[in-house]
Amino acid sequence: MPWAFWFTGKSAQPRGPSGHRLDWQTASRLVKAVPPYVASVLLIHVSARDAIAELCQRVSPSTIQIQTEVPEPDLASVKRQFPHIGFVKTVHVYPGSSVDEVVSLTATHLASGIIDAINLDSRKSKASTQTGGTGLIHDWNVSRSVVKRFGSTPVILAGGLTPDNVRRAVEAVRPYAVDVMTGVELQRGIKSKEKLRFFFAAVREE
Repeated sequence: MPWAFWFTGKSAQPRGPSGHRLDWQTASRLVKAVPPYVASVLLIHVSARDAIAELCQRVSPSTIQIQTEVPEPDLASVKRQFPHIGFVKTVHVYPGSSVDEVVSLTATHLASGIIDAINLDSRKSKASTQTGGTGLIHDWNVSRSVVKRFGSTPVILAGGLTPDNVRRAVEAVRPYAVDVMTGVELQRGIKSKEKLRFFFAAVREE
């Protein structure tokens, strides 16, 4: 599985780190420090076209991961400005999500030709405003169905992954990659080196 570093940017305006948030200056410095052959992914929660474009310009990551719903014409506009940046779109799976519903939404995003990969993440409910970092596991059967349906598209599995369950998740879903955040933290925004080491070992296990 490929490796990448994720950085979370909540706003195009500078602000001090808080929890998982980073100001764009810090994110930019981290991106520049990423070693060769490792991708940098900027996870964004903004929806405005100009705010997304500003973050792309200022941070210059390898990829952006879009957690919110952004109008297709706006995404297309940003993509034209930054054709070298990959676009990952998060599709949320919540309790009660059907395979048909998640597959249909994934197909809609991919039909635009703008999205390069799909990230399947857990959401507390359809009405919840929390678009990431829930620490919840969703139905892996749904995710597995998406992977099977879109075999030529990278599908990344997220949601409640930990060193204890990531091996089972990989075997059940067979994703292109996995995305972890809260499952390897000591406290909000602070990663545990020991948990990361165990997580990586579990992912690499054959």
